[in-house]
Amino acid sequence: MTRNADAAEIVRGRRADRDVRARERRALTLMARCAAVVCGACGRTLAADEPVWMGRLYIEDSYGCAPTCGACARDRRWLPPEDCGGCGRMVTYPAARRTRLGAFCSSRCQSRWYNRRRRGGRESRIVSTRCISCGGTFEARRTEARTCSPACRQRTYRTRMREALRTSGRSSLEPAPKPSPVPTACTEAEQHALTIRRSDSLDEKE
Repeated sequence: MTRNADAAEIVRGRRADRDVRARERRALTLMARCAAVVCGACGRTLAADEPVWMGRLYIEDSYGCAPTCGACARDRRWLPPEDCGGCGRMVTYPAARRTRLGAFCSSRCQSRWYNRRRRGGRESRIVSTRCISCGGTFEARRTEARTCSPACRQRTYRTRMREALRTSGRSSLEPAPKPSPVPTACTEAEQHALTIRRSDSLDEKE
């Protein structure tokens, strides 16, 4: 029993060490994919302008591309190097990764490129139009913009309210009071039935 217990303890220790190494390797690879500050294979710190190779590494129970240094780049077919869309460093992809939107060394650079493209799309929609309040020209960032400033927007609103008051003939824009309901005249038969019902209710209480 003692020998079996020692063997089981050794197996558990090896499994724990293997799990620790797997977690460290996964954290290193994810850090490399996020910011490309370290090599995803050996963990060496990468310079800001150092070229990277998007190697195929084991990440969280699956394989994926992560930036690696030139020493860790495996002997395989590579595409010509391209400039990263976020930071401008040289990025080399394997020949199998031909279909992609662009070259990025990390997810941070990819997000930076997307944000820059989105801002460029918004700026392209800016048009020059004339303010309906003061008559000046301004750059409208929305298609429904009609005034150049909050002051002009408030002035336009007050003008529109004054026009509405003049056309309605009222002194204010508060809703008109609702007419009170006209009481309907009760017939003699209904009054007699109501009197009998009240007397019955009083008898029950007594």
